[in-house]
Amino acid sequence: MLTIEQLIDLADEVRKERSSSPDVLVYFGPINAAGTELIRTNIRDGESLLLLLGTYGGSPHDAYRIGRALQHAYKKVEVLIHGSCKSAGTLIGVGAHRILLSRRAELGPLDIQILKPDEFIERSSGLDIPEAFNILRKEILASFTHAFLDLKFEMQLTTSTAAEIATGMAVGALAPVYSQLDPMKIGEQHRSNRIMEYYATRLARHSKNMKEDAVRKLVYDYPSHGTVIGMDEASSLFTEMRILTSAEAALAGQFDALFLNPPSEMGRPPIIVPLNSKKAAPKKKKAPKKKKAPKKKKAPKKKKAPKKKKAAPKKKTAPKKKKAAPKKKAAPKKKADGERTP
Repeated sequence: MLTIEQLIDLADEVRKERSSSPDVLVYFGPINAAGTELIRTNIRDGESLLLLLGTYGGSPHDAYRIGRALQHAYKKVEVLIHGSCKSAGTLIGVGAHRILLSRRAELGPLDIQILKPDEFIERSSGLDIPEAFNILRKEILASFTHAFLDLKFEMQLTTSTAAEIATGMAVGALAPVYSQLDPMKIGEQHRSNRIMEYYATRLARHSKNMKEDAVRKLVYDYPSHGTVIGMDEASSLFTEMRILTSAEAALAGQFDALFLNPPSEMGRPPIIVPLNSKKAAPKKKKAPKKKKAPKKKKAPKKKKAPKKKKAAPKKKTAPKKKKAAPKKKAAPKKKADGERTP
């Protein structure tokens, strides 16, 4: 196994083949809540991502969370598969804008897996009961047809009589089988399959990388959950798909053991390794300093009320009236006749 620096050098060779410089991320192990959180902490908003993915599957809910997280972060997502990428791993692939496959790559159907009652690890496919119904339907029809034709043409019974007897024979033979079916269990498995179909449809709507009816085919049409979907079959499902280039194959070859036998313990976190070029890694922009809020202008000081004008000068008192004019001297009394003036 090469060192991280050497793996990054190989990833850089892959980047040179592209016009953009994609982030490169390696994921090996179960699809679970721990994987979801590790993916979220190891991705960043960017132009494109190349995800090397190896898994036997896991939680469909976490597969959907991972697929949507990648679609939100990157404008273009490519998933590289060089070995097993089953079940929930295929669901992540449905959300990719392009699938890159080697000759030994394997995808798998999307039928939901349900724990068997009273079992610790064993699971059953969500298609087991619908498949059982299909078989019973065919058996009833075959049983009725065979009995009706024998009664009608061999025993020369009338049509109505032959049909009545044939119906009783078919129903009587298969009634004990139908009585063992649990309606609640049937509804539960039907609903579980709808979850996978719903998630795949949502992811495909964004990636636009699935051919018409491909989602329904992945969920319902394959005979078992272990069915191998190789490169030829995958070409009938995905619109954007190609074989690995020499640089991609050289990088994937360093993880041969993990691609062929990825960790499968659901309780453990997966192996996730980012292989982003140090040169290409953009420097984190410093968050702009928050501008200080402008100081509030001090309210202009209120102008002091102008001082009250000096009291109006006291009105000059009217000049005192001049003393009364001196009384006119009384005219001297006229002397009596005969008196002389001195």
